[in-house]
Amino acid sequence: MKSTKRTLGLLIASLLILTLLAAPLEALAAKKYSYTATTTSIKLSWNKITGATKYNILLDMASNPVTLKKNLTARSYTKNKLSPGIAYYFIIEGKLKRGVKQVSAGPLYTLCAAPKGLSAQAYDGGTVDLIWNFTQGADPYKVYMATSSKGPFKLKKTESSNKASISGLTPGKTYYFKVAAVNANKKLGPLSKAVSVKAK
Repeated sequence: MKSTKRTLGLLIASLLILTLLAAPLEALAAKKYSYTATTTSIKLSWNKITGATKYNILLDMASNPVTLKKNLTARSYTKNKLSPGIAYYFIIEGKLKRGVKQVSAGPLYTLCAAPKGLSAQAYDGGTVDLIWNFTQGADPYKVYMATSSKGPFKLKKTESSNKASISGLTPGKTYYFKVAAVNANKKLGPLSKAVSVKAK
């Protein structure tokens, strides 16, 4: 009796371990892709799907897949004309002799656009306040500063909102600032146009 209970206990424990391991293994299997992005494009690459010789690519937004390309033999695809700072979801469909095998890819983020409307205001005591327009998908912003219009521009601050206050500047000296937005995938977008201001 004791032996039967022990065997049953070991069986339950083994099943529990296998269940716990299955989820991460499935997640790992689903991540057989990589991508690079610009502000308006995503290049998706993927590993070979066993048994597949051709691939279909679908854009899966709002659970309404739309076929972008059929019968690809290369294991990469670039989607252009996308919006900056947005999450996109794709389906890689491997065509088998019988049926298809799908791999979901997403969320994949385009880079945020360069922030616009950057302006600067100097105040007595060597302080400059910066403000710019909100940028789609930005979280956070990076503020860069230089003492020459040609740079180099070095990271000065990281801000979660669309404004920053820079202190400790030398009165009478001209400073140059640029801002860039970081997307949800922690990738830095392009720098804004520079703004110059003379510290007071």
